[in-house]
Amino acid sequence: MGGGWWSGVMAVAMSPAAVTVSATLAVASAFTYTLGLALQQKANLATPYESSTGRTALRVVRQPWWLAGFGLGVIGFVMHGVSLAAGSLTLVQVLQVSQIVFMVPLSAWVGHLALGRQDWLGGALVAGGLIGLLVAARPGDDTRAGTPASWTAVTLLAVAVVAVLLVVAHRSPWRAPILGAAAGVIFGVEAATLKVASDDLADGFSLGALLGLATWATLGAAVVGVFIQNLALRSGSLASAQASLTISSPIVSGLIGAWLFGERLDVNPATVVAAVVCVVVATAGVVMLSRSDALVAAEVAAPAVAGSAGTA
Repeated sequence: MGGGWWSGVMAVAMSPAAVTVSATLAVASAFTYTLGLALQQKANLATPYESSTGRTALRVVRQPWWLAGFGLGVIGFVMHGVSLAAGSLTLVQVLQVSQIVFMVPLSAWVGHLALGRQDWLGGALVAGGLIGLLVAARPGDDTRAGTPASWTAVTLLAVAVVAVLLVVAHRSPWRAPILGAAAGVIFGVEAATLKVASDDLADGFSLGALLGLATWATLGAAVVGVFIQNLALRSGSLASAQASLTISSPIVSGLIGAWLFGERLDVNPATVVAAVVCVVVATAGVVMLSRSDALVAAEVAAPAVAGSAGTA
């Protein structure tokens, strides 16, 4: 799969076993990463705040809960990369939406809150929508890794879209969801570069592959994405920012998967209708979960050390 940053080598179609492995790793990475964030949040809540933000941050990062959470975040990131190497970008990124399903009960655990009916219903809608979407679309494996021209076009287009969103957000009352969407665009691109880096390493581990252009592009996109995400979280409610980010990221990844990687979708009138219905159902679930009392409580208890979410 992939076979180099600018490779055009055809990939072997995914077997049912490969789909199972990739999907399992994608969901497991989403849970692991979200659990890591929850543990970091737990460390923040357990640390008394001081007048100096710097001193508070240093106390937080020394907490065993924070260190454990950071370690889980790294493990989740690696698992995400392995799942991308094993399967298609579209498949993995759609399943990464399950992060918000895990985020609600884990936030409730951290805040000692009970889950409400809305939480259960939202989780069921997201899970059912994602499963239905994947069954309807049946995303295939990548057949290429893009050309210099296509990667340049994607990069310039992403930069232009993010720039427009940032300008619009500056004077808009919908600043938080617009910035969340901008962060989602960045994370969608980051997932694509992470897939290339993971494919290169899967073809044979070497320092050249580990420290190649795809790795640096992934790290750069992650830094920019986290920065814009935190702007979104500081600009309004967690619900609106997280919902738009969660929805926009897999859409961008899916478009890149089809364009750059040649991933095939099962497209006919019946599957298109089914996919649209499933997207609407999953989106409704995401919005419901983003308004969960558990996430609102986590927002009120703002962490001293900002962490990233998603998506890669």
